[in-house]
Amino acid sequence: MKAFYTIGIVIIPNIFMSFVWFRQLKFHKTKWLGSIGFFGIVLVSWCIAFFKYSFMIPAYKIGI
Repeated sequence: MKAFYTIGIVIIPNIFMSFVWFRQLKFHKTKWLGSIGFFGIVLVSWCIAFFKYSFMIPAYKIGI
């Protein structure tokens, strides 16, 4: 049963990161992201990474 929890929790951030990846391909069309500057882009990137790792870390702990 532990394996199913781990797989389920790992699938969520992988799907999320797939959407993020395809969205960044259209980044040049997003006007508000172009105006927030370098530190705004860094903040957005860290928020995306935080969301991903908030799922991945517990999944790895459960799977061990």
